[in-house]
Amino acid sequence: MPTVLVVGATGQQGGGVVKALLSSGRTDLAVRALTRNTTSVPAYSLANRGVQLVKGDLLDLESLAQALVGVDAAYLVTDFRGYKDTDGELEQGRQFIDAAKTAGLKHVVFSSVAGADIAQAVDHFYTKYKLEEYLRESGLSWTIVRPVGFMEVIPPPGIGRSFFLGAMAALLGNTKQKYIACEDIGKTVAMALLSPTRFKKRTLTIAGQVANVTELRAALEDGEGQRGWPQIWLPRWLVIRLTPHHYKQMFDWLYYDNCQPGEVEETRTLLPDLIDIKLWAARQKAERDVQ
Repeated sequence: MPTVLVVGATGQQGGGVVKALLSSGRTDLAVRALTRNTTSVPAYSLANRGVQLVKGDLLDLESLAQALVGVDAAYLVTDFRGYKDTDGELEQGRQFIDAAKTAGLKHVVFSSVAGADIAQAVDHFYTKYKLEEYLRESGLSWTIVRPVGFMEVIPPPGIGRSFFLGAMAALLGNTKQKYIACEDIGKTVAMALLSPTRFKKRTLTIAGQVANVTELRAALEDGEGQRGWPQIWLPRWLVIRLTPHHYKQMFDWLYYDNCQPGEVEETRTLLPDLIDIKLWAARQKAERDVQ
C-alpha cells in the first residue's frame, strides 16, 4: 500500500491535496498528515476521514524522520510567516528535502508560486524559487506546482469583502490578475503524487481565471446570485502604508510588472473541470448555507 505524506494538511492548499487524494478512487492508498497539533479540530476532522495523523514540525528533524518512515511520496508546502521570516522558510524547506532524501522517498511535489523564477523583487516568491532549485539539485524525483493567487483569500459577502475589493482596486488598479481555487491546486498535486513517472521533473504553472477587480466582483455576485455591499473606495497611499512589507513587494510586482505566468487554457488541459470564480463563489455560498 503506497503511503503519501501531506505537509500542511490542515491548511488551504494541503487540505485540497488531502481531498483530492481521498477522492482519487485509489483503495490501496494511505494518506498521512504532518501536523504540529494532532488534537486540533481540523486534525480530528482529517482522522475521521481516514487520514493517518503524525505529529511533527518542519524545524524538528527527528520528528520529520519519524513521519517519513514508510512514506513513498510527499507534498511539501512552506510558509515565510513566522520563524525567521523567509530565512526560516528556506530552513524548513531544505530540512524537509534533506529528510526526504535520507528516507528514500520516490517522489516529492513542492508547492511554489507562479513567477517564482522571475520575481526577484518579491522576497517570499524568490525564496520559493531557491527551494525549487534545492529540490532539483537534491537527486530526488520531483514535481513543482506553481499556483497563482488563491480564490480562498476572498472574504465572504459583507463589509470584509467591500474593504478587500477596495484595497485590491487601490493596489492593482484595473490590471487583470490571475486566480486559482485551492481545490484545483490539490487536484494537480494529487495527479503528480499518484503519477510520478508522468510528472517527473515537470514544473506546472496553474491558473483558473483572469480578471480585474470589476470582473472579479461581477463573477462573485453571479455565482452567489445576489449583489454584494458597495465597494469601498480607499486611497492607494493609505493602503500601501498599511500593507505589510512582503505583500507590498508582491502587489508592486503584480501591478507594475503585471507579468505573472499562468494560462487558463493550458491549465484546463490538466484539469478539464477547472473551477472559475463564478463556480467557486457558488460552491462557497452553498457551503455557508448549510452551516
